[in-house]
Amino acid sequence: MKFRDAEEFKLMLNLQKKQPWLEQCADAMYQLLFTECSRDELQELIIDLISRFEYLPQNKYTMLLDDLALGIVTEPGLNDTNTQLVAMAPDSNADSSQEVLYYMKVKLQQLGWLNHKLVNRYDASIRTYKKSPKHKNILLLDEFVGSGNTVLNRVTRIKSQFAEKNIFDYSIRVRVLVATRAGLSLIKQSGVDISSEIIIDKGISDNYPNSDVNNKLSLMIELESLLLSYFKDRPLPSLGYGKTESLYCRDNGNTPNSVFPIFWWPFYENGEKRIPMLHRAMGDA
Repeated sequence: MKFRDAEEFKLMLNLQKKQPWLEQCADAMYQLLFTECSRDELQELIIDLISRFEYLPQNKYTMLLDDLALGIVTEPGLNDTNTQLVAMAPDSNADSSQEVLYYMKVKLQQLGWLNHKLVNRYDASIRTYKKSPKHKNILLLDEFVGSGNTVLNRVTRIKSQFAEKNIFDYSIRVRVLVATRAGLSLIKQSGVDISSEIIIDKGISDNYPNSDVNNKLSLMIELESLLLSYFKDRPLPSLGYGKTESLYCRDNGNTPNSVFPIFWWPFYENGEKRIPMLHRAMGDA
């Protein structure tokens, strides 16, 4: 990275003061700001969005996990003899919800819970209940909720599994570290008990005057036109999956596809590789 003038240096320095984590992706940020942003209004949008990212360093991530654990053991109606903690994961593939669940394994022990059940995929909660009907409170855990659709699909499937066995003496609650306000609202409107340690707004739609929103969204879509529209059979999630416009990432984390893809999509429109600011395993794209 070589600055062309003092203004570029000053801009980068000011952003890194606001968001220290940017130092680790300075080259990619420079490319986005000064090459991919072909005019001032595109650059101004990206600068504003970057400055508002909810970034979790490892110590804050651990703190949120501790807060989540404390909330679980102090929640009325829950105790270790009647609760199963269930990862939102659908299968055996690596998933951040299983990381959250694994952290709870020792933390809940430290907090005095000894007899709870830990379940590493959501569709196994019925099997756990059948083996131990007293563990009737299902606590679905995850790191991040974007559009809310995955949560609703998981809850619907669990309810269907229990109904097929004529079991109705159970409860489902969802507890996560970070969620979009839109996703939380959708889930709550469906009658699901959910809470999140951090709630984030849409990066554009919830942060600009109504009169400016469409223009800002158009600018982002213009930037997205630089990117490959499909990776294998998966489309570029324009404005983030479910149009959630998320601004969230964490140390050593798999960037959610709810985040604006301009920050993590690794291919240009012509198929050439791109170095993005953030990273997501493209098998999950």
